[in-house]
Amino acid sequence: MRIFGWLISLIIIYFPAKAFGQDISDKEYSYHKFDSLYTAAENGDAKAEFELGLMYYTGGDIIARNPYKAFNWMLKSAQQGYPLAQNDLGSFYYNGVGTDKNINEATSWIRKAAEQGYSVAECYLGILYEEGTGIKKNLPEAIKWYRKSAMQGDLTAQKHLAKLYCKGIGVKDDYLKAMELLQKAADTGDKDAQYDLGDLYATIKDYGMAFEWLKKAADSNHAAAQNYIGYLYMNGYGVKKDYSEAMEWFKKALERDNKHAQGNIGLMYYEGYGVEKDTTFGLKLIREVPDDSYFKKFLKTRVP
Repeated sequence: MRIFGWLISLIIIYFPAKAFGQDISDKEYSYHKFDSLYTAAENGDAKAEFELGLMYYTGGDIIARNPYKAFNWMLKSAQQGYPLAQNDLGSFYYNGVGTDKNINEATSWIRKAAEQGYSVAECYLGILYEEGTGIKKNLPEAIKWYRKSAMQGDLTAQKHLAKLYCKGIGVKDDYLKAMELLQKAADTGDKDAQYDLGDLYATIKDYGMAFEWLKKAADSNHAAAQNYIGYLYMNGYGVKKDYSEAMEWFKKALERDNKHAQGNIGLMYYEGYGVEKDTTFGLKLIREVPDDSYFKKFLKTRVP
């Protein structure tokens, strides 16, 4: 099983409305409140300008979505030094919301917010430095900003730092530190962190703890974790071997389009694990799994 597979590939940042300073899409704004907010924004209140920008970005019953007005109000707020607006203005520039895409401007505004201690921006700046997006790649800088953000409890920063410690990227590899960071995120109920923590325990062959954390993620409908639980049941790692349970978990993962689970179901039919052996059907399922090195190796070494 691969450690932190969801974090290893090139990260393409997209900052959705919910990742902005707050998610206001589900709030009920009365016309009176909108008028009051608009008046405050017109009078130069930075927080009001920011919230008005969010309202125009999301749209709703009171006003229609207008990314151009959203950008203009966000710019006004950001120019007054409001960190949440600076961060979100950076995302507008990054994604071309209400303006042309401009990675340099995006980086500049995200940095301004990060330098004011806004944890979300600190994490985003770390991502930009790690990936070299709009800025020269600099792992020490990435780690510095991840640490600042992680210390404020940002889950994404904690997970990115954990990945770096686990893989020894920019820092000395340190599984214990990676576990400590993932534990913090996993304890909040973050299912990706629960999955990665379980995967890390499996890597050091502590299958009991691996099962415990992967089961938490699987119970939250994390497809990869459901497949992993099936794998543990199939092999008897950290739990009593149970082919029936393995098949049930593989099916749950497959329902969420986890193709690796399809390969594992194929493997069970090929070997006759808890089902009537059917090598033809098993091979058909395995061969349909796209670009999976594990099953490619299986086909190369096991199939005549």
